[in-house]
Amino acid sequence: MKFKTKLYASIGSLLLLISIIVVILMNMLEQSTVNMNVVVNELYERTEMASIIKYETLNIGREAREITERHSDEAVQAEVNAWEESHKNIQIAIEELEQKDTQEKSQELIAKYKTLHNTYENLSHQVMTTIKIDSQAEIPPSLWDEAELTRKRMLQIADLLHGLQEQEMKNELLRSRETYNWAVTINYIYLAIALTIGIGLTIWIIKRITDNLNTVTSVMKSVTTSDFDSLPRIKISNKGEIGEIAGAFNKMAQALEDHSKLEKQLKEEAEA
Repeated sequence: MKFKTKLYASIGSLLLLISIIVVILMNMLEQSTVNMNVVVNELYERTEMASIIKYETLNIGREAREITERHSDEAVQAEVNAWEESHKNIQIAIEELEQKDTQEKSQELIAKYKTLHNTYENLSHQVMTTIKIDSQAEIPPSLWDEAELTRKRMLQIADLLHGLQEQEMKNELLRSRETYNWAVTINYIYLAIALTIGIGLTIWIIKRITDNLNTVTSVMKSVTTSDFDSLPRIKISNKGEIGEIAGAFNKMAQALEDHSKLEKQLKEEAEA
């Protein structure tokens, strides 16, 4: 292989190796980013569900109070509709959160919230039924107090659920940042390894070429102190430019030896 071809091949191999490494590492980094986004989006949805539960738990208390204040029938009906809508939103949000968040602590809190929510619904329905039958009927204070106490417990659990989701979101963001930094570090390490291998390969090729050149130079210098009857030869199997030079030199040395021998033979014949 010719010197120019070897040099170009080594440089091309280095660039190809770096390109392959870069493509692989970029794909790894992209996949890591995609996975991170999926996890963060799921955590965001869970946090949103917890926020809905907390917000609607506050709403049902406000709406229940407005209902018991006994304004006009239209106003009461509007508040009843809003109260029922809040319960539906809570039911949807709690079911979705139960499916998405499989943490043991969250599952325990969700189970407790659902139990309290069912209790609150039963108590509230008793109040609503009483008001629908007789808008002026007196609501037993004990019934209303029990319902309000249950709702406050629900709100406490909703706060805990929301806090858990926010903490998990913070933890995941921290883990994602660490994972991203790790991926970037690995990218630099692999790239450095690729550069080292490529540079080492180039140096090895250049060293081989240089060694061959030194061999040629050394043999050529030794010709000046050698007998023309036995000239040194360049022993190189290289088929590139250096191999061609070595082959031409060896042919020349052989021709000089033949010429020297012929000259000596003619001289001996002339003296005889």
